[in-house]
Amino acid sequence: MSGRAEIARAAREVLLADLSRRVTIPELARVCGTSPTVLKEAFRAEFGMPVYAWSRRRRMIAAARLLVWTDLPVGEVARAVGYASASKFARAFAACLRLGPSAWRERYGRV
Repeated sequence: MSGRAEIARAAREVLLADLSRRVTIPELARVCGTSPTVLKEAFRAEFGMPVYAWSRRRRMIAAARLLVWTDLPVGEVARAVGYASASKFARAFAACLRLGPSAWRERYGRV
């Protein structure tokens, strides 16, 4: 890939393809045909935040949707967005969205 914006968008697509899978920067760079440094710089320039921050935010948004629109247990939601541990997921979710997963579901869940 040539242009930095193109590299960043390709990386975004790889990350969005499977939110349950954790992709390392070196692996993502390899898939996008660039170096880890160029990938990180291109991604930050295009999306305004580091790769891992963007990826975590996307996973939390997906988790929030699952909590609202499904009856999946929190542990299954955690696994769907790449967390093996429900407690680590709950801490990450609360840090990102200011409410724990159960409280989120209670507040915003289907009526």
